[in-house]
Amino acid sequence: MAMKACHVLQFFLRLSFVLSVWLLIIPFITFWIWRLAFVRSFVEAQRLFLSHISTTIILTDCLHGFLLSASIVFIFLGATSLRDYFRHLREIGGVILTEKMKQTEMVLVFARRPRTS
Repeated sequence: MAMKACHVLQFFLRLSFVLSVWLLIIPFITFWIWRLAFVRSFVEAQRLFLSHISTTIILTDCLHGFLLSASIVFIFLGATSLRDYFRHLREIGGVILTEKMKQTEMVLVFARRPRTS
């Protein structure tokens, strides 16, 4: 019984660690990288960072970072989907073009065949 409780406790500790990393730490870092990319000087970055030391503002930054990360993922998924769609259209176009070329070759073969009278 104690071993099972230990495994359950270990599972929930691991789950809470993973959720805190993916829902708090990574979005927070993502948002601050985004925000610091548009800062012009170190003094401005320091002032910006010191003005954001509050629990509600940090959680808001995590939410904005999560939305930013999700939008980046969706943009890349959309671009990949469009690329695959255009590749598929190009393959279909090649198949249709090949079939038309075969039909044209057959017509040319029939037109070149000497007539026997």
